[in-house]
Amino acid sequence: MRPVLYGYLTDLTDPELASDAIVVTSGEAPSPVWRLRLGPVVGCLFHGGAVEVVPHHPSPGDGLAVGYVAAGHVVVEQGGRRLEVGPGQVALYNAATPYRVSADGPHTYLVVRIPSQRLRVQDLDNDPAFAADLSTYPSGSVLAALLRTITELAAPPAPAAAQHLGDAVADCVHAVLAEQHLDVGSSQPSELFERMTAWLDARLGNPTLGADDLALGLFVTPRYVRKVFAQHGTTVSEHVRQRRLEVIRGELLDTRNADDQISSIAARWGFRDPSVFSRAFSKEYGESPRQFRSRHGG
Repeated sequence: MRPVLYGYLTDLTDPELASDAIVVTSGEAPSPVWRLRLGPVVGCLFHGGAVEVVPHHPSPGDGLAVGYVAAGHVVVEQGGRRLEVGPGQVALYNAATPYRVSADGPHTYLVVRIPSQRLRVQDLDNDPAFAADLSTYPSGSVLAALLRTITELAAPPAPAAAQHLGDAVADCVHAVLAEQHLDVGSSQPSELFERMTAWLDARLGNPTLGADDLALGLFVTPRYVRKVFAQHGTTVSEHVRQRRLEVIRGELLDTRNADDQISSIAARWGFRDPSVFSRAFSKEYGESPRQFRSRHGG
């Protein structure tokens, strides 16, 4: 049974109350060294060995998570991006949407969560800053230095100082986003769309392939997947349908498939219903699959 670490950013231990639980999918549950509350900013310093964790029922509004590696190496994955974070480096990721954090050996890792309202942003769905190298930005270096100072504290700071530290962390993270001219509502790089379509193209044989599968595979939300495809004038289902038809058309032209039934070829690429496939093919190419095959001698 997979262990669950409840309330890893708070003092909560009740599973019914902890919205920030993580599921340990391999290794042992990391041991919290101490938890801290810096005004609205909360966090936890961990020490552990090889481990892989994913969020358990992320809740909207959980804000942005900042991870600082004090020792060892940690890998953060979100939005189709994968970042290896070494000692003294920082990673940002959305605490409310799918992600994965893993380490292949001993590590010390500080996780800090900042409410989205404190960052003065409206949507933290999948910012390009997530799981990205921030070391080239001055504000990223300042943020890393601030978090290093927090990890070196012998214990969580007193309440009087905690609020100021929390404000400093939140302002520094906001500066990172501002420095990169990042507005979560802005257009995303085409490379992310290409990564998404490549993921789909490699799985066209799955008859139920859709936005939910893509979201799960790339650690994003289905809503964000649909948003990216809409920006490129299409939908996941339309892309999958068109790519399947292109592949099947190529197989009908291939003489090596001359003995294969058309319905078998279509089923191989996700069309389980022959009549649905025939209508889609005819609409796309202006003739039925049988007519196309006969005319081209495939």
